[in-house]
Amino acid sequence: MGYLYSYIGVGLSALARFGKLGQCEGLRIVERVTGLAPRFLYIYTLFIILTANLGVVGITTSDMKKNMMKLAVIASLLTVFTTEANAQVQRSEWTVGPIITTTNPAYSGAAMVAESAIAAIYCGVDMEEGTIKRDLPASAKFWMPMFTYKWHAIKSMKIDDDKAKFRHKMDWSLKNYSVGYRLGYMSRTVPLGFEIQANYEQENMAYKMTGDEDYRDATKTMFVPTALLKVRFGSYTTGAFCPTLELGGSYDYALSYKEKTDGETIKNKDLVNSGFSGIVGIGFTIPSTHWHWNLRYSHQFYKYYNKDAVLDGEKLNFNEKSTFGTFMLVSSYAF
Repeated sequence: MGYLYSYIGVGLSALARFGKLGQCEGLRIVERVTGLAPRFLYIYTLFIILTANLGVVGITTSDMKKNMMKLAVIASLLTVFTTEANAQVQRSEWTVGPIITTTNPAYSGAAMVAESAIAAIYCGVDMEEGTIKRDLPASAKFWMPMFTYKWHAIKSMKIDDDKAKFRHKMDWSLKNYSVGYRLGYMSRTVPLGFEIQANYEQENMAYKMTGDEDYRDATKTMFVPTALLKVRFGSYTTGAFCPTLELGGSYDYALSYKEKTDGETIKNKDLVNSGFSGIVGIGFTIPSTHWHWNLRYSHQFYKYYNKDAVLDGEKLNFNEKSTFGTFMLVSSYAF
């Protein structure tokens, strides 16, 4: 942990230098680059967290994941308390661009590092003087991806009173991910906003029922349109910190389904259901920096398997009781 503290100190020093740019936020060019500063600290710190954890000999996957989550929270808090720039640019906000989500914190963190490094190299950041040589192109907001991390907090399923046993491990094979595009808006005067997304998502789970010799490997792909209503509390024009509440949902439209069990592979999208998932989120926004943090919870309101599906000429017709819920950590910079 000694390495972690020392590197966080370096990250804070670098951010403090970036923060000087906030004094010139009357310039729209500088404002956009200054907006990258909090992301840079978060990415930089998360990178060190991942490196430190992955380098520990003998650490278990469960312990590594717990440590990553704890330290990611610390990095998030550091971002909050170090992005209070002197900027006074307070305006309505748009969030737009690609969004990529994984359930592997190492991959998400590495992608964030790569994104930030590319931006820093392009802008020619001078870490000593805290200045930049050039601005990101105005079109960057349309193509620069936002990387997010989610984890399956609740997995419970019973089929005819037989409870499934799920296997939990790091997703190194990228069996769980989503790729999509989002558009959001938050008004400067009215405390309301919205966000809409269109995502292609792949969801995988490995589970075992009584009598199974090995785990079943189930993979479902979906088209997931999402809509959120955002409510902001506090004054956007005078407040330095505004809590936010998000309410909405998504429709998980099944595109395909594949299950590997006992050496056999079954492909039939009719075996699984499509359905509605409710979403609730809490977070905050910092008006002076246009930076947002949100923690979202998504809960499925439909059964995973379609009991009316026909397999090998026979109707499944089983009784399923299932509960699935996921948390997602989202950070974004608004233009």
